[in-house]
Amino acid sequence: MMLNHRAPHSARPGYLREVTRLYTHQAHPLLVDAFLADADVPADLAPSNARSIGNTAAPSTLALLRADQASGALANGDPVCLWVVGSGPERGAFIAPLVTEGASPRRR
Repeated sequence: MMLNHRAPHSARPGYLREVTRLYTHQAHPLLVDAFLADADVPADLAPSNARSIGNTAAPSTLALLRADQASGALANGDPVCLWVVGSGPERGAFIAPLVTEGASPRRR
């Protein structure tokens, strides 16, 4: 997880200040909590659902994103950072604006 954090941070220092939400790999909650503490990432910036629905990989991230849309925590155009972590060396991260049909317009 720290390698995923380092990549966008190297390309865009301070990227966490630019995004509305950071969707990390939904691994075991203790791993996610340890990463957030080690990287000094505010817990409210990086929601987690691993405690409630378990580590179901990509579907967990999509469920988080949808829940944030439904609660109003995300609006159309909000920049989000999504991470991908595989079972081996596969990993990646990207920042993109949320764009969905019928979503509320961006608040900022």
